[in-house]
Amino acid sequence: MRNLRFVFVDTLLLIKGELHRKDFTPDKMIYPLSTAQCTRMLKDYLSLFPNQTRYAGPELGYLPSSTFSAPLLPGDTRQEKTAAGEKLTHIFKKINGNLKVLKAAYLESLILVKGGFRPPELSETFNLSKPQLTRDLMVYRKEHPNQTVYDHSARQYIRLDGFTGPVLSQLYGEKNLADKAVDVIQDTSFLRMLDERTEEMIINAL
Repeated sequence: MRNLRFVFVDTLLLIKGELHRKDFTPDKMIYPLSTAQCTRMLKDYLSLFPNQTRYAGPELGYLPSSTFSAPLLPGDTRQEKTAAGEKLTHIFKKINGNLKVLKAAYLESLILVKGGFRPPELSETFNLSKPQLTRDLMVYRKEHPNQTVYDHSARQYIRLDGFTGPVLSQLYGEKNLADKAVDVIQDTSFLRMLDERTEEMIINAL
């Protein structure tokens, strides 16, 4: 979901009316980037969408251009685009900008809602390579033992008797966890839609 960083550019320009590199530093922004990463990201954004923003100097930063349309945010009206940007921001604030947390919450949500999850569900949703997927699952099981086990006959991970959904519980509390799991699945689907939509627009812009 690396394309979401570009969507945050549109979100800041639309909602705040300005953008500064410091907005993306770990202590200021919910999508944290190093200075070098932010510089490359803005360079790429300006190359792909040159008519959306202009640099107004170090004090004002980047401002919306006269033709700014927040193209990476879905919606036909400013209100709809603002709502999408606010939803994106809310999701990332909940996970403190950490997609690792979202992946863990997502797999726990699938276990709660569907009874288990197949590894391809994670790799397809988060665009993970096989080594990345393997590493993420190993890290989760090491950090949260006694939660899930791989069922070879069903070819999916299923819950163990001691399953508590530790990441979900930490994010939302232990009450109504199944309802929160549904929210996480819907939020993740929203982020995937934004990421895939942005990827398509990037390809068309090249």
